[in-house]
Amino acid sequence: MIQTLSLEGLQALVDLALEIKGEQAILSSVVAKLGNDKLSGTDASAWQAQASVDEPTLRSAIADAATAKDKEWFKREDRGEELAAIVIAHGGGLENTHLLQVIGELRDFVYPAALEPVDIPEQSANG
Repeated sequence: MIQTLSLEGLQALVDLALEIKGEQAILSSVVAKLGNDKLSGTDASAWQAQASVDEPTLRSAIADAATAKDKEWFKREDRGEELAAIVIAHGGGLENTHLLQVIGELRDFVYPAALEPVDIPEQSANG
């Protein structure tokens, strides 16, 4: 998801994480994944410039920070719902991405197509 969202969507995701965990916790976790102690502020694009990394490297660091064991940013169901709202709001251009393929597969699993009715032979009176 972090690799796929637009820059605006990525920033919305970071903003949600900041609201949930706080600025210091988010900065610390991204800094740890980047191996760079020069980050400040809450703008993901500024982090890229501050760390002198390309966008895929920054996105990987954010993804790693967001999913770090025992420090996950969106682990709770309500946080997942908020994250889904960001994906929906910033879903333009995601039509042929792996992210939407996975979401489609999950939807199909949760809401399978209606099964064809099965004819059950009538039971005779003798059983």
